[in-house]
Amino acid sequence: MNRQASAAAGWPRRAPGMTPVKNQAYVWMTVLTMVLSTLLWGIQPAIAAPQTTAEASGAKAAGAVSGINGAGALRSVDAAAASRANAVDAVSRANAAGAVSRACENLIAKERQEGALSSWAYVALSAAGRDVRTAGYNRTVSTQSTQAAETGDASDTATLIFLLRAGGKNPADYEGRNIVQELLAMQSPSGKFADNRFDGGERLVNAHIWAILSLTAAGAEWPAESKEKARQWLQDQQHADGSFHWDSQNRTMADVDSTGMALMALAALGETADRPAVQRAVAYLQSTQEPSGGFASWGAENPESIAMVINALSALGHDPASAAWHQSGGGPIDALLRFQRQDGAFTHVSGGNADEMATFQAILALRAVCDGKPFFVTVAPTPVKTVNPASQQAVSPATLLGAAP
Repeated sequence: MNRQASAAAGWPRRAPGMTPVKNQAYVWMTVLTMVLSTLLWGIQPAIAAPQTTAEASGAKAAGAVSGINGAGALRSVDAAAASRANAVDAVSRANAAGAVSRACENLIAKERQEGALSSWAYVALSAAGRDVRTAGYNRTVSTQSTQAAETGDASDTATLIFLLRAGGKNPADYEGRNIVQELLAMQSPSGKFADNRFDGGERLVNAHIWAILSLTAAGAEWPAESKEKARQWLQDQQHADGSFHWDSQNRTMADVDSTGMALMALAALGETADRPAVQRAVAYLQSTQEPSGGFASWGAENPESIAMVINALSALGHDPASAAWHQSGGGPIDALLRFQRQDGAFTHVSGGNADEMATFQAILALRAVCDGKPFFVTVAPTPVKTVNPASQQAVSPATLLGAAP
């Protein structure tokens, strides 16, 4: 995961403000830790949950399975490989469901011990179908609301919208504030959602992305022309190889995480899997997949990057458990599950300590696999409709997703 994008992400990144030199040192420390952990302990296998009859029957029949190759064109997987992958597909889905349950229980236990969780931990629990309306949740809402008001950052405002939806609250009518309208007002003439409500700024691509995703989660309605400008600004950030960067002033910083986030936003804006920009981005992700089936950022495979790719594929209707995404070491789901501990938490590095951010990102991704829908649609605990601040008409979040599942 790109550690320099802390202020740009919808959820907090580690070591905000970390310099490139420190980032490089961190990467080498991470790689060394992973190597030593592998040599000393080996890779801990995922704990398989029992496969149900429904899950088994849900596996695809053997045959040609489509994927995207490096040129953005469809490729076929031979029947034998597809048959093997489909068998793994069913097991992966069963494992994903069990992993989500254990990870949620870990976060719930952590809340009981510490009193509250981070904003995105509650979003993940809600997306997984858990009722988050606890005293700890209320404290986190209060903290996030204050932070969003004080900083004016688009990412903080987007996080607040997600957090309110997680508890069934209306972000268009929260304590006398219309958070949705506040975010909509941050869109500049270029189509970019400003980095900050007070200072403007068009540097942080991720701030733009999370604004789009949070508006989708809120069921906000905004003019088609404004949505098209938002889409075009984002698409203009794409590189020739299909990747996206997080810093519009430094186009050398393209990575897996930013590309996955961009794909989610494009799906939320109605872009479908057959669109050229989407195909190029998916092809880039496929070209960067590790032999393990996972994904790396800054030189080290990590669960956050894997989760981001799974979320992107789910938003576009791609199956991350299909043969098209299986390497010699497995697929993205298998790779992600290798980071789960016996206590249900996920680690940032193989064999490492329990990590809340890795855990909530894993829950969001694995639940998307189970639901067949991205978290920015399923985050609300009930199909509550949010009042559009402009027209005062109720809009369902799912109607804004276009062709995504």
